Amino acid sequence: MALTEEECATSRNTTPLDLETLRANGAWLSLFGGDEVIARQFITIARSGSLKQASRQFGVRVDKLRAELNKIETALGGKLLIRNKRVFELTPIGHQIYTLVYDALFSGPVLAPAAAVEQIKLSMPPLLLEGFLLRPLIAWLHKGAGKNVVAIDSRRQDEGEADIRIWLAQPGRRQCEPWAVSKRRLISLSFMPFIASSYASKLITPYCLEDLDDYMLIQFSGYQDYPTLDPWNRFISRRARSVMHVSSYELAAELVRWSGVIGLLPTGLPRFNSNLLPLPTLFDGAMMLDVWIGLTAEGERNPEVRRIFDLFERNIISAVRE
Repeated sequence: MALTEEECATSRNTTPLDLETLRANGAWLSLFGGDEVIARQFITIARSGSLKQASRQFGVRVDKLRAELNKIETALGGKLLIRNKRVFELTPIGHQIYTLVYDALFSGPVLAPAAAVEQIKLSMPPLLLEGFLLRPLIAWLHKGAGKNVVAIDSRRQDEGEADIRIWLAQPGRRQCEPWAVSKRRLISLSFMPFIASSYASKLITPYCLEDLDDYMLIQFSGYQDYPTLDPWNRFISRRARSVMHVSSYELAAELVRWSGVIGLLPTGLPRFNSNLLPLPTLFDGAMMLDVWIGLTAEGERNPEVRRIFDLFERNIISAVRE
């Protein structure tokens, strides 16, 4: 973005500001219309060199941040920031204002404590996070970098404290969750043994259970909680050798992906990782679990929590159905 000659002149203005007068009794805040949040937005833009980062941090549109910045610069009669290639840099006036605001907010007494950032708690099974929930979670975090988010493993005892809870359940089983004012079954998720395609091919793959004698298997301990996965669980329990038991789903999935072992995974994962090869002929019948989502009464009243709830609901359904 090229500057006009007038803008270049004002950006080079090195006339010192009367910092002591502005610092006295919090007069510096008048530069930002008396709004400490706008001052913090300026600090974020200056530190990161990016309007987009400040937009994500504070949940404010870029055009609104730019308008606020222009208003402050007009009042001061000089540019605070100029674009250098792809980042914003402070002008001499901008450096003076930055030092003043930073010292007032972070080094000296603050006029008022920063507003507490609400904490949003999400509970979800690790096996849904990879692939099915990771992308929508990243998309939401891009727009809400200033949020205070706690992700809880759905197997932990404190997962009931979550505003939004996503869990797996036996197909057709009625879910009695007294904490949830809004809950619904989203979709059924099927499971199947997989092996990395780099360790097998469509011409040379295990076709029946006897063929697995030549392979190492891996078992995620959390599968024991679901009777519908018993065909796989029983086979693992009868196996006398070549089995690795792990308590981490992430570790099980990574070992299947990179070490040539065979493990049970959701059937939708190959869409997110082409290195996985399904083995559909090993077991007769489908191994299925229902995916549920629930919302607490407090979360129901929070617009941001509602947005996350709707985002996860849409993305889980579309990811599994693709």
